[in-house]
Amino acid sequence: MESKRIIWNTPAHDDGDSCVGSKEKRKETAEMSKLQAFIFISVLSLVALCSNISIPAISDVEPAFARPLFVDEFDKGVLEPGWEWIDPGNDGAKRFGAREGWLEISAVSGNDLWPNANLDAPRLLRPISGDFAIETKLAPPPDRMPQAGGILVWKDEGNFIRFERGTWGHGTVILQKREGDLFQHLGDWFFSGNPLYLRLERRGEKLKALYSANGEGWNECSQFTFRVNDPLRVGMHAVCLGSRTPSTATNFDYFKIFWTGENEPYTASNVRGLEDEELQIRQEAENEKLTERASYVLSKTASERRADSKDVVIDPKTGLKFTRIYSDAKLDVIRGGLVMSPDGRFLFSKSGWVVPLKEGEDPFKPAPEIVGLIRGSWSPDMRKFAFTSRQTGNLFVMPFSPETGRMTGPAKKLVEGIGEGYQIRKSASFPRWSSDGKRIAFSWGKSGNFDIWTIPVEVGTPTQITDDPRWECRPVWSSDGKSIIFLRKRDLTIESTWDVWMVAAEGGTPAKIMEDSFGILSSPNSEWLVCGRLKGGGFQVLRPSDNHQLHIVPPEEVGREFAWSREGNKLLFYKSAHRAHSALKVVPIYGGPSVELGKDVELWASYQNWSSDGKAIVTDGEEGFWIIPAAGGTPEKLKVETKPKLDRYPFLPLPPDLKKFAFLLDDRSSLWIAPVSIAEKRITGPAVKIAEKLKRTRDQYNVSWSSDSKKIAFSSTKGGDADIWTASAGGGDLKRLTDGSEDEIDPVWSPDGKMIAYRRGKAIWVTSASGVKPREVAKKGYDPTWSPDGKEIAFIGGSSYISIMTLATGQVRQVTDLKASVFEGADPQRSSCENLIWSPDGRNLAFLSDIKGRYQVWVVPAAGGKPAELASDDAGYKFYLYWSPDGKKLSYDSYSYLKVGMGAIWEADVGELLSGPEK
Repeated sequence: MESKRIIWNTPAHDDGDSCVGSKEKRKETAEMSKLQAFIFISVLSLVALCSNISIPAISDVEPAFARPLFVDEFDKGVLEPGWEWIDPGNDGAKRFGAREGWLEISAVSGNDLWPNANLDAPRLLRPISGDFAIETKLAPPPDRMPQAGGILVWKDEGNFIRFERGTWGHGTVILQKREGDLFQHLGDWFFSGNPLYLRLERRGEKLKALYSANGEGWNECSQFTFRVNDPLRVGMHAVCLGSRTPSTATNFDYFKIFWTGENEPYTASNVRGLEDEELQIRQEAENEKLTERASYVLSKTASERRADSKDVVIDPKTGLKFTRIYSDAKLDVIRGGLVMSPDGRFLFSKSGWVVPLKEGEDPFKPAPEIVGLIRGSWSPDMRKFAFTSRQTGNLFVMPFSPETGRMTGPAKKLVEGIGEGYQIRKSASFPRWSSDGKRIAFSWGKSGNFDIWTIPVEVGTPTQITDDPRWECRPVWSSDGKSIIFLRKRDLTIESTWDVWMVAAEGGTPAKIMEDSFGILSSPNSEWLVCGRLKGGGFQVLRPSDNHQLHIVPPEEVGREFAWSREGNKLLFYKSAHRAHSALKVVPIYGGPSVELGKDVELWASYQNWSSDGKAIVTDGEEGFWIIPAAGGTPEKLKVETKPKLDRYPFLPLPPDLKKFAFLLDDRSSLWIAPVSIAEKRITGPAVKIAEKLKRTRDQYNVSWSSDSKKIAFSSTKGGDADIWTASAGGGDLKRLTDGSEDEIDPVWSPDGKMIAYRRGKAIWVTSASGVKPREVAKKGYDPTWSPDGKEIAFIGGSSYISIMTLATGQVRQVTDLKASVFEGADPQRSSCENLIWSPDGRNLAFLSDIKGRYQVWVVPAAGGKPAELASDDAGYKFYLYWSPDGKKLSYDSYSYLKVGMGAIWEADVGELLSGPEK
């Protein structure tokens, strides 16, 4: 259809009642807008809000736009010469007219600037070249019709910028561009006031979007690039999403063009067009991200969006002001462990990403070696980076460029085997540089528990600084390099709290300086420390020289990941764009999508107890256990008021009869059991203490119920090393079944309750329930699981195969080769399987895999064959697999991150609060 174009130099007109809409139609318009917004194709891209972190604003380095090049106040009844009215739909319904000095542009349903649907939005444009600023003032029409429109920069159908209000509902401002046929969403903001001023500034390929409430104090939304040659056209437009929605009307008070006095044409250079295949891939990814963002925005109320858009939050207790200084989609790669480079130009996270804070630069991973690291830190001169590998447990130093943040040579291994993966994660082995950049302090489990060590970077000979049976980690240096501050566990239990200690850098007797803490981060000059607080939450800022302290509890909007600013007098906080979501999911074993159960409550489904009829699952979650209907429905809470009082989590699995409730007290080291009624949804009697000093491995406690629910097996260190014990569920009859030279863990009852399989070191053993004649059944394996008839044991052997052993004969047969099936084409060093379980009908084995961070559910016939993947529709992390009683379904815990906003960095100036004479 040919566009209708008219050069306007004649009086404007008004079509009268065509701009009037009823209350019902306006409601319909809002609802249809919500539906249609989900089909935008775009991606969350660079959004930088008023950054103070080494990101100069364009106006700070370029001449200001001080001279008006063109002004149209729309109050003469005619337009200024040079306007071009563009009506791509040619349907005669699009119009504009003057209303008491305002220019009104109206659009009908379906008018949009969406490349894959239509570009029918009515628009009023005029030509321009070179650098410029365009500005307009918006307000709703007098009859309160829906408003959806704004200012437009137009080259052609493959290259344009739209900056508008109302498209995603009242108060929402969106910024989008199409460049080289790639359509992108640059950001959205909430502004509910009237009027609203919009402004775009262009200098070469760089543009800046701003909004204002009064046309004087401007808020910068975004800086971005638009590499398109002159000439361009600029002006105003209106949209109306939906297929059967009434018209929208957008009122413009004026349109102005400013320039700096020079208006040379701009010519883009070295611009590479995307190939069709690459363009399609990127566009599909942007479509997915925009749908996620649109879903979030349209699901929020105006008050919730207003809270999201706050730029300043003041803590009422301390009066400390938190200011949002940077907000950008590229921050979304950060997953905890916020570390800032000494020059303030880069952020680093434990996921291995480096985030440049300069506009136009994307996040990157500096080197393949950095994948799987725990935490890292830059040397003071930024020419080296130290990090600990999660996979290998080695400490590396890598040469870096201070200018680019990228590696300049191969990594150098300083220390080998700091610890195994689980131990490293728990100790959070941060390598930290001394202020002169010559030594690194780190935590090393060489002696079994983690102690503090130092190593000269050039010589490479480690020196042990502390020697205590309690774990010690996260060292930082004092400003003079003479002391090291670190965390030490209060006792020997895994669940013990941490305290802050200080020791001489050459070794000596440590002194405690703070209690109940997690994490330590030193200011750039090492004068101040910020420590996370376990009790009371928040952070404690400490000056070790005189013990001057300040307790800070950041508001919810600010987040909990923190870093020091480069100046050392401000704290930076990171608010993630994602929210962690733990869900209970069920998937049929013969294929089909996974189904989430219990959506109405926060579940932590580490233990899932199916009822015998398969109609319900009892699992742990927020504030206790929950009863979840397996067919879907409203969860019911199980009251857990115990005597003695339960003061902390986690809970333990329920027995098969669901009539007993096991839990932990005394720093999670003593085991208690109380009677419970699922029907009454409560504890029905007093709890009885069963055992002490329970052993925990990985993320669960070593507890297993017998099939008749009368006995419980567990691993305890009561006798020294971890051994297998059993006890009566009612208390008493405590028996120690094993006493090996290595830790014995992970007990599993046989179906008849006569035997227990367990792990000793890397081998699998079996003992009778009376403790007579333990014997080894596999020299290398883990996750033993019994067949329903109790005649065989399946296990995972060395992460490379699944085998079954027949107890009567000792014969072992291989079920499947994991390398040739599950791990085919994957790096075996970054692949693992776990949670092997035998189905109740004896036909299948199920297990979980982790391949390069992708978690999968698998089922393989017990008779042998190739595993089949289940729940491929669920991209979350998958844990804790359980069979339904009929063997037709599997339940598991799915852990994922939901996109709920945009990543942001907040700044708190703590200089004045921390100032004061040293004692």
